[in-house]
Amino acid sequence: MREIARMLIMVGVVSLLAGGIFYAVSLFESGKLPGDIVFSGKKVTVYIPIASCIVASLVLTLLLNLFFKSH
Repeated sequence: MREIARMLIMVGVVSLLAGGIFYAVSLFESGKLPGDIVFSGKKVTVYIPIASCIVASLVLTLLLNLFFKSH
C-alpha cells in the first residue's frame, strides 16, 4: 500500500513540475520556434508544435534524470 501512495505522490510532484515548466515556457511565447508548424484557415487554426515538444522533452528528461540519479 505504501508503494502505491509513494507512486501517486511522485506522479503528482512530476505533474506539478511539468505544469509549472509549461506555464513558465508559455510566458516566453513558446510555440513560435522554427520547427513549429501552423495552419491557419478561415475558421480554424491548427498548431503542430514539433520543436516545442522536443525542447520540452529534453528539459523534462534532464530534470528527471537529475532527480532520480541523486538517490
